[in-house]
Amino acid sequence: MFKGPHRIQCEWDWSALGSVSPLGRPDVGATRRVAPTARAGITASMALRLAAWLGTSPELWLGMQTQFDLWQAGQQPTPAIQPLERRAA
Repeated sequence: MFKGPHRIQCEWDWSALGSVSPLGRPDVGATRRVAPTARAGITASMALRLAAWLGTSPELWLGMQTQFDLWQAGQQPTPAIQPLERRAA
């Protein structure tokens, strides 16, 4: 099951970078209190921090979060929605 970008971040092997995870690293500017968890997604602020720290782009992190959010929404039952009727001008 796809667990979203926050899981990728939390399960990545950070030991090579000298830390168990970036969640408590002062150089990332994050603490466990503000870091993503299984219940919270990647915020714009966290995306900027991760991008600066890992040399990626914030769009990478936000894009993964958006893909996960859309996938998760697609797993829910959808109500029957009638398309809007368009009138000719």
